[in-house]
Amino acid sequence: MANFDYILQAMNSYVDGVGKLGATEKCATPKIEKVMEKFRGGGMLGTRQIAMGYKEFEWEVTFNAYDPQVIRQCGLFSKKAITLSNTAALDGDAGAKHAASLTCRGQFFQVDPGDWESGKKAMLKVRAALDALKLVVDGTTIYDIDLQADKYIIDGVDEYSWVANAL
Repeated sequence: MANFDYILQAMNSYVDGVGKLGATEKCATPKIEKVMEKFRGGGMLGTRQIAMGYKEFEWEVTFNAYDPQVIRQCGLFSKKAITLSNTAALDGDAGAKHAASLTCRGQFFQVDPGDWESGKKAMLKVRAALDALKLVVDGTTIYDIDLQADKYIIDGVDEYSWVANAL
């Protein structure tokens, strides 16, 4: 019999340190996707792909409120490094209980107020370009990636330190 664990039961978003409990409709957390380049050198039997870093990280959230505190974070020359985060309560079979937090740093590049209709919620969707993200589950850091600080920690090991030291 399969055990189900880490099932999302509740979540909350924070924009620049302000919690949005009850206003967060949904959130698309950053995808971690490698940039792959095809390579075939002399004498190789075939082509292989080589990882060349990561694609851009993005955070997207939809709020069920037309929130001025969120909207004002879209300044072109200000607000270039706001903190965006999500926290979650997860559970599973046999009474398992877990806490997760995803903390990011970035700036909004899209603020979409959507359609306004009388008698309906005024939804607000925002998208942010990120330069740092950190995932912690039950107090353990799963990953901590900071593009500005050349930090790439996976499961407690800084896998990029050798590159930073070489440079």
